[in-house]
Amino acid sequence: MKLLSKKAIPLKSILLFVSFFTISLVSAQNDTVKGPNLFHKIKITGLAYGGTGVMFSSANQQMLVLTGVRGAATLNDRFTVGGGGWGTPKGIELEQNSTDTFPFFKFGYGGIELGYIFVKHPVINIGTNLLMGCGAGFQETYPKTKNKFTFFPVLQPTIYAQINVTKLLQLEVGLSYRYIFGAKFDMIETKQLNNLSLHIAFLVGTCNCN
Repeated sequence: MKLLSKKAIPLKSILLFVSFFTISLVSAQNDTVKGPNLFHKIKITGLAYGGTGVMFSSANQQMLVLTGVRGAATLNDRFTVGGGGWGTPKGIELEQNSTDTFPFFKFGYGGIELGYIFVKHPVINIGTNLLMGCGAGFQETYPKTKNKFTFFPVLQPTIYAQINVTKLLQLEVGLSYRYIFGAKFDMIETKQLNNLSLHIAFLVGTCNCN
């Protein structure tokens, strides 16, 4: 994870560029199809691929594991529209102010995802998406718990590869950058939550519409 942190600046720049590129592609597609022809040219070619996954990251100089769900529909074999969410089942350890309490910080977030598939192949798909949403974080202290929630917006650009295990089952591996902003936590700095993440997920499809 230290190696990922050293490479965070250039990789973050690449992922942020990809997110803007994704938005530009979606906007360009919408601009080229206007008026009554818009809905005639949009075709759902893959519906409701979704499932659960696990994400590996770091925060506050600690290994961080998040669990979550994500899924999307595919339009015209290239564009994806969906959503996802991730959360920490185990809290991030914080500095102790006393010997009889154990403070932790937990957070979760979710939102909509817009994406584009660069490579469409019967065996593997390679694409990108941008999660735009919000989340909440709070401190949990044992034996006493304080549930003071702080809400925040979040952006998370992702580059991923999907291996088609079967016709309706995909194994997805993705590299993303979590960017939380616009919030101030009393117990942890926001920049400690922003980092590269690697996720693995199994996605099940309900329909192949080709």
